[in-house]
Amino acid sequence: MTGRRRTARISPSSTLAKPALGDDVRRRARRESFCPQRGSARSTLAGTTTSRALATGCSARLPLCADKEILDIGCNMGVVAYEISKLRPSSIHGIDIAKPHIETAKMLLRGSPVHARFDRLNLGSRRLGNILLPKYDIVLLLAVYQHMQRNIGPGKARRVLSNIVRRTSSVVARVPPGTDGEFIETLADEGCARHLPSPQQSCVRLSSFLRTRRGR
Repeated sequence: MTGRRRTARISPSSTLAKPALGDDVRRRARRESFCPQRGSARSTLAGTTTSRALATGCSARLPLCADKEILDIGCNMGVVAYEISKLRPSSIHGIDIAKPHIETAKMLLRGSPVHARFDRLNLGSRRLGNILLPKYDIVLLLAVYQHMQRNIGPGKARRVLSNIVRRTSSVVARVPPGTDGEFIETLADEGCARHLPSPQQSCVRLSSFLRTRRGR
């Protein structure tokens, strides 16, 4: 007598469900040492050593930024923006290519008295001109230029950088060796002069530039 083959019944609840909106953000945040179950985004995520070093370095190189409009290109997860929001600028506008970064940044600045806006955008997009404001008081370019060169090409990266710099009078930048020459040359073409170079012993190597004249 042959036995009957039993087939497992799979209930709808046991099937693999599509991740809910926000799951990617939570997974990404946990990889960055942030766990919503153990603490708040603000206390844990904003407490990372590198992010605090960047924020401290930016604060030291910025003019008094109370009531200033700030643009953060390549804002990542918004940690630097959060720290700078404590200095009470009038607004912070962050742009990043990664959706999980933008979602986390929005969550981090939620409830802040500072007006914060975060846009997901490839800097090579034609939409960039429509998303950027005509003028910012301060632009942050923290280790983003080398990614621009790789993602959209050196020529276009230079044109995009020029377009961004023309909208401000003050730039705070972190540029790895190897791309800093072209970066500084582009800023010089737009009338920017290095105002406060980063000290050699600094772990975050930030420099600030002031735009004192119109570009060529």
